[in-house]
Amino acid sequence: MSFVLFFAPREPLGGRPIPPRRTPLPALRRAHPRQAYAAVMSGFMTQAVAALAGRYDEPWRSYHTREHVAELLAALRFLTGTPLHPSLELAAWAHDAVYDPRAAAGDNERASAELAREVLDGAGVPAEITEEVVNLTLATITHALPAGPLDPELAARTEAFLDADLWILSAPPERFARYEDQVRREYAFVPDDRFAEGRAAILAEFARRERIYLTGRAREAWEPSARRNLARIGHHGEPPHRDSSSSPPNQPSS
Repeated sequence: MSFVLFFAPREPLGGRPIPPRRTPLPALRRAHPRQAYAAVMSGFMTQAVAALAGRYDEPWRSYHTREHVAELLAALRFLTGTPLHPSLELAAWAHDAVYDPRAAAGDNERASAELAREVLDGAGVPAEITEEVVNLTLATITHALPAGPLDPELAARTEAFLDADLWILSAPPERFARYEDQVRREYAFVPDDRFAEGRAAILAEFARRERIYLTGRAREAWEPSARRNLARIGHHGEPPHRDSSSSPPNQPSS
């Protein structure tokens, strides 16, 4: 019997569903030798990813697709090595699971976090991993570390995740140009002038930062390219003047 089927909700004879097992992560590690623990986690993750992946095929997406997830995962492997921590791999699939270009700023991330909790709970993912995935998803609202003290390992994973999500800013020129075109297509309903204002405000916020990337490895490898890309399209750190009476209802996201 596969681990996916074994840990999935099951129907007993009485017809009432049995909830998935939610073994705490430390107990799970103690209960299973290393290889068995990896297999159990793989089963949890396979089920959760299968429930999230289809959302990235929605027809209104152009940038926020499986390609973005694949690039994010590759960037994470560059920053943290392999194998990836389960929370990072799951967050890659969870963080944009809900994506509506017409939503207000932050709404997609909050809805993605809620969906992640529902899906991961349903798959029996250990609560500690689920909570971290939710927090990683919410951190993409500001692309900054949450306020307050963080466990050093958790802080390091959060920094790596946020940097990997912004790898695209440092992409080779042809990929960066395609990224800009993909974002424009997702916001095709926004008139050109309003799109340009909203997009400039988003990218200028990153350009104004003393450091675009949080981790030393990303700053060394990606920061120069990211700043060249932003400068090439005119985002040097100052957004254009905006008439507040005609501000768009939302801004094109990264």
